[in-house]
Amino acid sequence: MSIWQSPPAELALGDGDVHAWRVELDQPASRVANLRNFLSADELERVDHFYFSRDRDRFIVARGLLRKMLSRYLRLRPADIAFRYGLRGKPSICRFPALQPTSFNLSHSGSLAVIGVSLRRNIGVDVEQVRSNVDQEGIAQRFFAPAEIREYLGLPAHQRTQAFFRCWTRKEAYIKATGDGLTFPLDRFVVSLAVGGRTQLVYHVDRAEVLRWTVCDLDLGSQFSAAMVVEGQNWGLQCWRLSD
Repeated sequence: MSIWQSPPAELALGDGDVHAWRVELDQPASRVANLRNFLSADELERVDHFYFSRDRDRFIVARGLLRKMLSRYLRLRPADIAFRYGLRGKPSICRFPALQPTSFNLSHSGSLAVIGVSLRRNIGVDVEQVRSNVDQEGIAQRFFAPAEIREYLGLPAHQRTQAFFRCWTRKEAYIKATGDGLTFPLDRFVVSLAVGGRTQLVYHVDRAEVLRWTVCDLDLGSQFSAAMVVEGQNWGLQCWRLSD
């Protein structure tokens, strides 16, 4: 179970450390305005494209607090952190010579965001608000691997919603960790739908990938499902609650 604690005053990452951050996105207007000052020109351009003010404010909070959190690791001002984007859109930090090779990934859904941070390890996170008004079986038939579909349909009806989102977040976290995004077919690898802590991929068309990654659930309560996928096996997880 993930226990979300207040972070220490000084943040540091070792080779065997992985940090997860829980972020509440609904913040007072004064704080949203303050966090907006940290955003880059391209982030502010994205802000202007949101139609609903709630979505706009949540984006500002997610990106602003991401910058504040990373600034504590990198010893930079939040506004001085620059991001670059891979071919499939995965963000990473533009590194200065003195900076450690810090990796991160961000996901948000509804009023919550989750950020994963590591040193020299590829990492992916995904969070989804659990909703019953989703065509779960239709999405599963379209995107899940056959083994995942069988496991999903074999569950009692009252367990399927949580299992569906558990599967979806684990798969999304994996393709975010690799940087492939949805260009890599979701039915070419298999994750478990079972409740549990750390596990591996059940199957992948490239067998080496099964041992390369660790899949870990993050406990956000019954209204959210969240997963993290981290490169390697020997690492320890600490879970922080980001309040400032």
